[in-house]
Amino acid sequence: MQIKIRTLTPIWTGDVNRECTKLRETSIIGSLRWWFEAIVRGFNGNACDSVNEKCEYNNKEEGICAVCKLFGTTGWAKRFKFYINQSFRAIYQGNLVISGNKGSWYYPSGLISCDGEFNEIREILPVSIKSTQEESKKEINVNIDSIFKVLFTFISKWGMICGKTAIGYGVVEFEDENCKPIKVEEEDVETFFNYLVLKKNHGKNAKNTPKLPKLNEMFFVKLRFDDENIEKVIEKMNEKKKI
Repeated sequence: MQIKIRTLTPIWTGDVNRECTKLRETSIIGSLRWWFEAIVRGFNGNACDSVNEKCEYNNKEEGICAVCKLFGTTGWAKRFKFYINQSFRAIYQGNLVISGNKGSWYYPSGLISCDGEFNEIREILPVSIKSTQEESKKEINVNIDSIFKVLFTFISKWGMICGKTAIGYGVVEFEDENCKPIKVEEEDVETFFNYLVLKKNHGKNAKNTPKLPKLNEMFFVKLRFDDENIEKVIEKMNEKKKI
C-alpha cells in the first residue's frame, strides 16, 4: 500500500536532543497505534495498556489483543513494515515565540511534507483470525490495507499524529497513489469491524483499561477560519520572526 502524508500543520518527531530533524518511523507508528487502541476500546474491543501492561505472546495467539496482533508485542513481531521515503523539511530554525497577555507560546521548527517518493506499508507477516462459528473454526486472512485505510481516513478527518499536538501540530491528510484522499470502500469498513469483533475477547487486559483513551469517550470539534483571519495570523507570525 502506497501513501503520501500531506501536512496541514507541522509534524514534530523529537530526538534525544529535543530537536526535530527528520520524520521518524517509530513516531508515526506510535501515533497510529494510539488511535487504533482508542478505536478498538471505543467499540468494546480489547486493547491492552501497551505502556504499562502490554500483552505477551506465550505460544497462544488468544493472549494477544487486537492491537498487539497487528502492531506487535513481546514475543510477537508486528505484521507490517512502514517505509518512510517521502521528503520533509523544517519550516524555520529555532523557536517561533508569540507573546500574549498572560504568557508566551513557543513553536519549535516542525517538519512539512515535500513532493517526492511515496511511503509504503508492506505486510511482512500474515494477519489471520479464527472464525467464531462452531461449524467452521478455520483461519480467516485479514487484509491489512483495509485496516489502515479506515485508520488513515479517521486520522485525516479527526486526529493528529506525532508530538506537540496541544499547540496544533500533527494535522495531516493521508493520500493514495493518485495523491487524492484515501478512499474507503464498504468492504474495507466490513473488514475493519470484522477484525475488531473476532478479536474482541482476546488478550489479557480486556477489563483492566478503564482509564485509557476510548473513542466513545471523546468529542471532536472543527473550526473554520476565513481567509482574512488566516492572513492576519500569518502576518503576526512573520512579524515575530523578524524580532
